[in-house]
Amino acid sequence: MFLKTDTFTYGGHSAVLSELSALQRVDYLMFIQSRTAEYDALPETLTEQERQAAFMQMGVDINAWLVSRSLCESKKEEDARPLYDAVRVQWSFDALGLGADRVLTLSGMVVPVADDAGEDEDTSDQEALTPEKP
Repeated sequence: MFLKTDTFTYGGHSAVLSELSALQRVDYLMFIQSRTAEYDALPETLTEQERQAAFMQMGVDINAWLVSRSLCESKKEEDARPLYDAVRVQWSFDALGLGADRVLTLSGMVVPVADDAGEDEDTSDQEALTPEKP
């Protein structure tokens, strides 16, 4: 009801994407946790190519989850699973990545990148911050 929407166009096709609801955002974080745990649990005996393919599949799954939940909101669908399956099959890798980025932006889940050209402060004298233990 109070979710932002935007029209996403790729390859001459358009879809209306909605921001994720509050509960969907939590579900998204839980899905990422679950999916990355599956990836981390892969056997060490996998070849580099198998590991890369599994990593790419994980990215497809995560991005398809985001896009399908966004489409559910805009289409007022109750069951996201059929849309998830359709998005995984019908959307290209690049379209999924761009669509997922749009959903994350609509949902306020992307940290804005500072524009170095617009900064007035001289940061060259600032010490680099590193995560170190005391």
